[in-house]
Amino acid sequence: CKVYRTGSVIETSNGVVTKAECYYDGRTYTIEEFIKEKKIKFITKSTGGKVTDTARETYWQNLIDKYNVVLVCPAGNQASNGVTCAFPDKVSFIIGAVGISDSGAIKAKTYTGQGAAVDFSYFTGDQEGTSFATPRTLAVMILLCNRFGDKTWKELYEMLKILAKDVEVSGFDIKTGWGVPILHEDDNRRLGKLAEQTITGTLREIDIKKLPSGEIKRVKAILYNGENYS
Repeated sequence: CKVYRTGSVIETSNGVVTKAECYYDGRTYTIEEFIKEKKIKFITKSTGGKVTDTARETYWQNLIDKYNVVLVCPAGNQASNGVTCAFPDKVSFIIGAVGISDSGAIKAKTYTGQGAAVDFSYFTGDQEGTSFATPRTLAVMILLCNRFGDKTWKELYEMLKILAKDVEVSGFDIKTGWGVPILHEDDNRRLGKLAEQTITGTLREIDIKKLPSGEIKRVKAILYNGENYS
């Protein structure tokens, strides 16, 4: 996949988003323009603080509905002081951090942000912080879309729940959410119908040259078993 690193700002007034811009390669875009032009699928941001206002929640939900984007955000490193993230938790995946103990068990990091908003958790690699667990979880989602076709955030959420390995306790917990999503060779069997839903939702223009009217028709382009069809 191609990764774009941008700066961004969102401002609100009287419960409405009045400014939503990002900056890339010397140019200022509205966030929606950037998503549309660059065909953005996943968005992640690692900053402190906590976003709770409904204006931002509504703004992002509209973009999710319109462009099928997926927001992924670190849970923060404030431990029991709660989750801190750049996106409203109702419209974003919130990711905690885990590591491997000396005994070989997967354990939640002591600093990982805790709360009911945490969805999943992942390893941090050779760094520390939920900011490093988050892009690794995002990579798992990208691989799932690469293998099974474009997915909505709701479909990805269900897929990760099915693939998640429990950490410390069974089921959901406030440190690691539903656990650590683990990819397997037989994930098509594990995921069942979710693995079969491969429609991309991309619109393509095709020229029906044999029609006397010279009509241009817009049709759905789909990806099925690795082949493109219109």
